[in-house]
Amino acid sequence: MHQIEHNCDFVESIHVLHEHEIVDICNDKGVRFSEQCMSNFVLKYVFFDKKVIALSKMIEACFGSYHERTVHAVNALLGVFRNDDLRAYVEKEILDLWKKLEAQKSPFFMEFLKTFFPVNEVQALLIIQEHVE
Repeated sequence: MHQIEHNCDFVESIHVLHEHEIVDICNDKGVRFSEQCMSNFVLKYVFFDKKVIALSKMIEACFGSYHERTVHAVNALLGVFRNDDLRAYVEKEILDLWKKLEAQKSPFFMEFLKTFFPVNEVQALLIIQEHVE
């Protein structure tokens, strides 16, 4: 079995993972995990365990263009791992982004509110009431 080394080229590493059927290479432009369990583990590892990327940054960057996949990733984190610390982290990240998008009057804010209202139900209802009036 070929070992992936730290100094190995990224593309070479991807090809090694592909040979071992860990990832699929899509049109030589993208990579996805072949196994859903592995995908879920990587989500948790990147966004919670190591916090390589803040979850709020990923949601902000992807919500408009990749709405369904973004929501799926958040739901996977919350549904698969059932961890109180993880839940608190996800809710904090969503609330932080909520405040930012609301303050910026982002065109995505109402869609964000509709998607993530369970995290801040009372505030969501107040905002909806304000829009109705």
